[in-house]
Amino acid sequence: MTTTLTQPPAPAIGLNVGPADGQNWINVGIGYPKGHKDISLKQLEDGFTDSNYFYTVPNGNTAFRMTVDGAKTSKNTKYPRAEGRETDRDGKAYAWDGRKGVHKMGAVSIIRNVTKLKPWVCFGQAHGPDSDLVRLQTEGADPTHLKLVARNTPPGSKSETVKVVQSYYKLGDAIVWDFTIIDGLGCLYIGGLLVHSFPAGLAGCYWKFGAYLQSNVDTEKGDKKQFALVEVIKGTPYIWHTGRAETGTGVPVEEGPVPVPVPPPSPVPPVKVGTRLYIERHAEKPSDPDDHTLNAAGRARAASWAEFWTRTQLPEDLLPIDECVVSKGQSASMRPFQTMTPWATKTGKTLVVKYDAAHAKDAINAYISKLGVYCFCWAHGEIPDLVAAIKKNAPISPTPPKEWDSKRFDLVWEFVKTDKGWTFNQVPSLTAPGDSAKDM
Repeated sequence: MTTTLTQPPAPAIGLNVGPADGQNWINVGIGYPKGHKDISLKQLEDGFTDSNYFYTVPNGNTAFRMTVDGAKTSKNTKYPRAEGRETDRDGKAYAWDGRKGVHKMGAVSIIRNVTKLKPWVCFGQAHGPDSDLVRLQTEGADPTHLKLVARNTPPGSKSETVKVVQSYYKLGDAIVWDFTIIDGLGCLYIGGLLVHSFPAGLAGCYWKFGAYLQSNVDTEKGDKKQFALVEVIKGTPYIWHTGRAETGTGVPVEEGPVPVPVPPPSPVPPVKVGTRLYIERHAEKPSDPDDHTLNAAGRARAASWAEFWTRTQLPEDLLPIDECVVSKGQSASMRPFQTMTPWATKTGKTLVVKYDAAHAKDAINAYISKLGVYCFCWAHGEIPDLVAAIKKNAPISPTPPKEWDSKRFDLVWEFVKTDKGWTFNQVPSLTAPGDSAKDM
């Protein structure tokens, strides 16, 4: 018998790191005991991994691990870190002005371990030219009594404001978090809900995420074995700024059209009875046409969709989703992905981010012959293309609307395969104030 050992994928894959359009542009700083070292974007792209501090776990997530005896980045901090730092496309230092424009970063993080005596670890932050602008971190008296806290140093001030944004946190729970800074006002969202706002009108800022200890050998009474471990769920980190576009899972790229190869036409496969297809529009969007993420109402709806789809008893004849496909591409950008991320986190499932919004037919044809329940979260403008692909396979009755109402975010379109074709139904979610029980 021959045993084959397979090398885990490089962490850069899970973080979608690289210099190309549609990739995250970061370096990673690691506080080794003998000295801090910055791993360049090029080194990450080439497959850099470190089994002690920065590596891929079996489920594909990226682990940031840091021990209390690690070296510090500078004299301005007392604590070590293993952390990603925003750069430009060439891997050079990059900074933005929080006083104007829109600046966003988010991810889904899981805190696996914290230090014993001071169990504080920062897993997301905006850094200013001289010090932290805002940090999101765990705090508590011990590892079994943790909370999530935002600490902000307002521009021009030397003192921190402290806000408890989640009163209890259990190690191992996933945290869906997002920072948004708009024209000097910062907002923090947890699970799609606004939990904190703060002044953020400061130039020279950049985003960071990973494991930044707020403890050291002294706070741990000389115990050098103490460490923090933060997992970042595969494919979830995203960074966005006004004047930049997004592709894939939401990363900064220069403005301009991104060439998308057009695949050859896909054959329409036969359908097996038992297939159910759901179509859901992404949640609410900002009024800024250059902002391709969700607004506050959209983030709240994303969280409510997660609750909706995981109910013990779903409305009408809906069944739990087996797999969810979210469109990618500039036309919808991060919105479908962000809409379904809370559901994916709650269920432990992985979103399929494979098909551009314009390739709706290929997405439908990939699932139309499978037994199971499949959801497609798309931009409303391309939803008719999804329906057309279903109709080409077999007749639909009753006839769906020709277009998705641009004002509606509160419906699911259900297509159930029968021996006569597809049965169409509209199911209202009724999860937010103002939602309608009426069909389109």
